[in-house]
This record gives sequence, structure tokens and C-alpha cells, in this order.
Amino acid sequence: MAPRQPCRGDYTFAVSFISYKSIEVSCRVAADVEGVDVCLESDSEEVEEVVVKARMRSDTEIAMLGTIKAVPQVTSGVSAAQISKSPDRNASEVVRRVPGITIIDDRFIIVRGLSQRYNNAWINGLAVPSTETDSRAFSFDMIPSSQIDNLLVYKSPSPEIPGDFSGGFVKIVTKGIPEENSIEVGYSTGFNVRTQFRQFRMNPGSCTDFLGFDLGKRPLGRSFPAHMDLVTSPDEITRLTREGFNNDWRIRSFIPMPDQRLSFSMARRWDTKRGRTVGNITAVTYSNTFKGVEGIKNARYGIYSAAADTPIYLDDYYDNQYSNDVRLGAMHNWAFILDASNRIEFKNLLNILGRNRLTERRGIKDMSSMYYLEQTEMQYSSRLTYTGQFSGTHHLAGTDATVTWDAGYSYADRNEPDRRIVSNMAGIGSTDDLADVVTGNDNIKRYFQTLGDHIASASGNYVQQLAWGGIRPTLKAGIYGEYRYRSYDQREFIYRYDNLSAEERQYYLKLPFQEMLSPEWLGADKVYIDEITRKTNAYTADIYYGAAYAALDIPLGKFDIYAGARLESYTTKLTRDRSDAPELILMTTKTHHDLNLLPSVNVTYRIDDRHQLRAAYGRSLNRPELRELSPTVYYDFDLFSEIAGNENLRTAVIDNVDLRYEFYPAPGETVSSVPSTNISAIR
Repeated sequence: MAPRQPCRGDYTFAVSFISYKSIEVSCRVAADVEGVDVCLESDSEEVEEVVVKARMRSDTEIAMLGTIKAVPQVTSGVSAAQISKSPDRNASEVVRRVPGITIIDDRFIIVRGLSQRYNNAWINGLAVPSTETDSRAFSFDMIPSSQIDNLLVYKSPSPEIPGDFSGGFVKIVTKGIPEENSIEVGYSTGFNVRTQFRQFRMNPGSCTDFLGFDLGKRPLGRSFPAHMDLVTSPDEITRLTREGFNNDWRIRSFIPMPDQRLSFSMARRWDTKRGRTVGNITAVTYSNTFKGVEGIKNARYGIYSAAADTPIYLDDYYDNQYSNDVRLGAMHNWAFILDASNRIEFKNLLNILGRNRLTERRGIKDMSSMYYLEQTEMQYSSRLTYTGQFSGTHHLAGTDATVTWDAGYSYADRNEPDRRIVSNMAGIGSTDDLADVVTGNDNIKRYFQTLGDHIASASGNYVQQLAWGGIRPTLKAGIYGEYRYRSYDQREFIYRYDNLSAEERQYYLKLPFQEMLSPEWLGADKVYIDEITRKTNAYTADIYYGAAYAALDIPLGKFDIYAGARLESYTTKLTRDRSDAPELILMTTKTHHDLNLLPSVNVTYRIDDRHQLRAAYGRSLNRPELRELSPTVYYDFDLFSEIAGNENLRTAVIDNVDLRYEFYPAPGETVSSVPSTNISAIR
């Protein structure tokens, strides 16, 4: 069939297409017309600028892995989302989920096999004090898990973090502005078949032990003399022996109640018409838990006997240990977002931990000859920490620069009132006849310790993105200043029976210690309290710490190079009384100062989106802590030995080398392997 021919004539066509203006075209159709060319004009219109505001969340698992992947240092971490899915109660249980970290004593961290004294911790960008009398370590059990937004562990040195660590540096960030309004109330209970359904033993305490502190039953009274040697009146010695101390030596047995945990949190967010946001998070947590462990093997070995092919015990004990922990925590945080470029926060963190512990020990002691030993320790400790911080983040208008600042105050208090140790001993041939196990003249001891730590600190940081041709490096610089004051005091007492007759003594020494300390035996003419406090164990200290740093983060294709240096000045002044005589005062101050330049370089090679390699070198430090510089002697019952400091200790300089491979198989997943080397030297 022949093709249809168009009709001749004049026509008008309407032409339209998406995103183009519609038009009408007029044309004349003749026999030889095959087509018409039409040009359409774009219909796009210029719209007003649209600004999208967003805040990167740091509390999710994916956000945490993104942070770990992006930071230049060898880093691991845990987010609030991961914490919420776990039964973890405090920061020590949270941090042990980080690869390469273990926990000892339920509160101290070990990073890459290095003990707690080789690690460091900050909260919200500022230093926190230690609550330990005999260690420089931070007690992670003081921070309830519900208060944590995220937790990062830096394993390689870098300029913006302090140089005083050789294992790991832990940065804890508490929760800030909430995403939405909420009120949460939580309660949980639990039990351990080895604790809750067995006989539990404990010395009765204060009526406020369930709140984490003693109400005055255990500490020495305010009217107690500065030293017992200053008391000469027999009547006053009798009064102080009978009434100056808590003489409740009972040990009661009971079935403990299940563990109790309570929590309350309230989050509020206010968005104003001017584009400002105000947020508040208030949280209170409480827990009351019991723990009983029986048959703990606790031994110390001497020289191995090759002939008998067996170890020689200097101490060979079995311990039964019972403890009751009460934790009370409170968080009150405010955040103010003034505009897209300015943010101010005010954070407060208060935590109280009270621990009542009883240890009963049985075993053999080699002391020139073999002895059978029985020991009982009654220990109560109350720890309190408070941290208050102001901080700000400001993006400078018209630039790629950001300024952050922090100012804060922290306080730590550890009170160990009336730690009691009773020792009974007998010749090894008398172990079958416990009537021969007697308490010696100085084998009932009482210890009183107090520690207070105050820290005032401030910091400022500047971040600027630069442009060097096709390279866009990032400049980082900052300063940090800190003043710390510590006071530590210790008192020690024993009971003496010098005034008892030989006949009374034979009867008295074989009594149970609860009866030995009954009122009828106490007095200046019978059994009396005697103070053996060494004034040299008490000290005060001042620390002045200043630091400045500068670094460049340079992206070079698949490589990212982060290099810089940190300059630290550290001065310690430790003051103590060198005289042991109560009536004589010989105050002396020992000053330690060091100035160190700490270079570091971190290199990341991104193989692809899922694989990357890291290599790092950095110089760090290991400074002696105040307790380690003081000749203070502390008796550690668990180690059955005295621990003392050395005022001649010096700072160790450590060179660290790290290599790490990271594999991210899917969002929210990671696999890594980290070999590392630490080389230390005293300089």
C-alpha cells in the first residue's frame, strides 16, 4: 500500500517537553515538506538557597566505626548503642569490650599487657583524678555505663593527647544534648548461685552504708588527739581505748538479698524560633550488689627446689572474701546550640562508691620456720568523684577554622576508715590444736586513711583546613594547663597487753578476738590502744602541668599522614614531715621537673573502602605518680606485703612503634590485628 500523503495547507503545532517551555509553531505544508525543526527554551528557574543542618551522631555503632576508621591514630572504641545492648553496669565493664583490653580488680584496665599505672584517662577532654591511695590508676568502676555517650582508646601517641601513657589513653565522653524528650525508669535484679544462696559474712556497718558512705560510725572523732603519744593521763587513755573507736567486732552471717539496680533519666530539648536549641540530660543510678568468693588460692613462692621438683612456699593461704558494693551516680548536663556555628556545654558528673569487705585467711607462713596463720581483715572504703566542665565549639565565620575550649574542676576523695587486721599464729606442729593459735602483742591493727585530690584544668584547640594546590591539609594546634593539689593522711594503731599479769595473759591470748576487745579487758591498766603512726607517711603535693602542640593532617591520595609534636612541662612539689616524733616538725619539700618534646607520626594507607593499613611512631612518657614519689608505706592485705614509694624516681621516655591492619567487611563490622613495640629509657 502506498504511503499516505500529508494534506497541503497552513498548520499550527503545540510543542512541549519536560523542563522546557511550551511553544506554538506555524508552518505551511507542501508536497515536498518532510519535517520542521523546533528549538525549545529551558524552563528552569532559580530558587532560593536551601540550608540543610545536621549533626553527626557519635552514639551509634556505625558512627563509632566510622570515627575509628577516619581518625589517624591506632584507635578502638565503644558507642552508647553498643552499651545499651549489653548488661554492663560501669565503665570498667564497658571498656573491656574493646579488643586488647582486660580488667583487673573490677576497675583497672590493662592495655596490650601493660598494667594500670601505664595508662591514662580523660573525661570530656580534661583530666580526672585517681581515687586510689597506692596507685596512679583511674578507677573505671566509678562511671555508670548509662552516663557514657562513647568511649575511645588511643593506642598510638599523637600531639593532641597527653604524653603520659605507654599502654593506652582512654577518652570518655558523657551524654550531651538529647535527640528527643524522654523519661526512663529502670529496675533490674539478679543473683549469683555462689553468693546469694550461701552464707555471707560481714562486719555490721553504718546505717547509711546502703547509700555508699559511712555516717560517722567508723572514722576517728574530731576531738581525737593528733597523736596518742601526746596523751599521758591514764584516765584519758582508758576513755580513748573504750570510746574513741568503734568497738563492734562482730561478724554476722546471713543470706544476702539479690542484687538491686535502679536508674532514672530525663532528657529535655527546647528548640526556639530563633534557631537556638537548649538540651538537658539528668540521670541518677543506684546499685547494691554482693559478691562472695571462697577458697581463693593466695600464695607467694620462694626459691624453687630442684631436688624435690616442687615450689617452696613463703606464704601459702586460702582466702574467703565477701564484699558488698553500693554505687550512687548522678549526671546533670546542659547544652546550648546558639546557631549553626556556636555550641556551649556544661557537664556535671558525681559518683559515690562504698565497699564493705571481709576477708578470712588460713594457711602457712615461712618465717625462719613454718607457722600456721589465721588472719581477718575488715575493710570499708568510700570513694567519691566529682567533675564539672564548661566547653565550647565555635566555627569561625567565613573560614574553614574551628576553635574549641574547655575549663573544668575535678575532685576525688577516698576515705578508708578503720581498716582492721587481726592475725593469729601458731607453730606448724600445733595446727591440729587450734587452742595454741594465739594473737600476738601487736597483731590487732587499725588503719585510718584519707585522700583528697583537686584538679583545675583548661584547654584551647584550633583546627584550620588549608589549601596547598591540589592538597587540602588540616592544621591542628592547642594548649593545655592543669593544677593539681593532693593531701594524704594515714594513722595506724595497735593493741598492747603489757600490763596484764602472766596468768591473765595466758588466758587472754587464746580468746576469740571479739572477746579480747570487750569492755572488761580494755583500759590503761589492762589492754590499751597505742598509736604507731609514722608521720612520714602523710604528705601534700602540688602539680603544675602545661602543654602545647601542633600537627598537620595531610591527605595524599590513598595515604593519610598525620605528623606533629607536643611540648610538655611538668613540675611536682611534694611536702612531708621527715620527723616521726609527735612533738617535732621537720617539713621538707622535694621538687621534680621535666620538659619533654614528644614527636609522633601516624600513617594510614587505604587499600580500598574495606581495607586499610596503619603505621605509627610516637614518643610518650611514664611519670612517677605522687604516691610512688612519697616514702609512704601502705600495707596491702591481698599481697600480704608493705608497699612504699621512692622520692628519687625519674620520668621514663618511651618510643612506641605500632602496625595495624583493619578490615571492614560490612557496616558495623570490623576486624583488626595490631603488633606493637615499646622501647623505654630513663632520661
